[in-house]
Amino acid sequence: MKFFIEDDECTPSVGAEKFRKLVDVYNVDFVIGPVWSATDLACIPIAKETNTVYWPFGSSTAITGESGNRYVFRMSTSVREECKAATSFAIKELGKKWVTVVADFAFGWSYEQDFKQYIEEKGGQVLAQIRVPTGTADFLPYLAGKIPPETEAIQVTMPGGMTVQCLNGLQVVAPGIPKLGSCYLLTGIDPAQLGAAGENLYIITSYPERLEGLETPYNIQFRQLIGANADGKDEAGNWLGLPYGWACWESVYAIKEAVEKSGWKTKADNPKLIKVLEGIKFDESLQHPQGSKYIRAQDHQCFTIVYIEKVVNGKTVVFAKVPLEDAVYPPIADYTTQPLS
Repeated sequence: MKFFIEDDECTPSVGAEKFRKLVDVYNVDFVIGPVWSATDLACIPIAKETNTVYWPFGSSTAITGESGNRYVFRMSTSVREECKAATSFAIKELGKKWVTVVADFAFGWSYEQDFKQYIEEKGGQVLAQIRVPTGTADFLPYLAGKIPPETEAIQVTMPGGMTVQCLNGLQVVAPGIPKLGSCYLLTGIDPAQLGAAGENLYIITSYPERLEGLETPYNIQFRQLIGANADGKDEAGNWLGLPYGWACWESVYAIKEAVEKSGWKTKADNPKLIKVLEGIKFDESLQHPQGSKYIRAQDHQCFTIVYIEKVVNGKTVVFAKVPLEDAVYPPIADYTTQPLS
């Protein structure tokens, strides 16, 4: 087995070019990643065109919805899955009257839409929706006077580079109000540096950065094998991005199992491999340390447990676990009706 790595530079056009390079130059059989939803959406048509089974990690609901196809499988959770799972907790524990603050790109749009849908279905209300351009450093012009006084909690969706500035801005205009961050909100950020801005901050995640609250034998061994300590850092003190990384690890083993079960030898056998993956179930194991899960046949979306973390004394701790069943939403598409070449 050989691995080839390319950098998408978080740019859709670059990512699409690198996808073609992997397939046309290196003759890869499968592509895994990247984590930027906009790049994933740009690469999805190429997967079908080149008969390449593709495992993107971006969370945009559209990836396994209206924009996906039969060659695309997602091991990581989708925004809709995360919102469906987290909103019952949000209504019960944090409040019924919400404001959403999102970065103005595909990931943020998905959270804005899906969070509102499920909050309202469960009896809550979204009072305002605020979009902030990517790259913004000063959030006050976007937040001041925009959060109604009756707001009980705020949902925040930001890429890592904007998170601290956003939380600092919210601390100025709405100090102490509970905040529910999107998946990956604190990836690569030390919660100890947030200070007062990190108070009453909860985070949705498919895999906690820190081991505390997740000390199963499989997770302990998984982290040992990839060189992650109890805080989710490597020996040099760098964050390893485990909220993303688990899905990369598990996608490799999902491919391995499907290859073995289907008798796959070359891309000519992709129809058999895809049919094996449609509806496949995985038990919690070293190969799947995040937990038991399945890939839904119709839209190729993985459904699994969702965690709620909370920042406590400068560290994230597992605050709640939402069972797989509470994360399942109706499929948007049925790829099984699409022909396989």
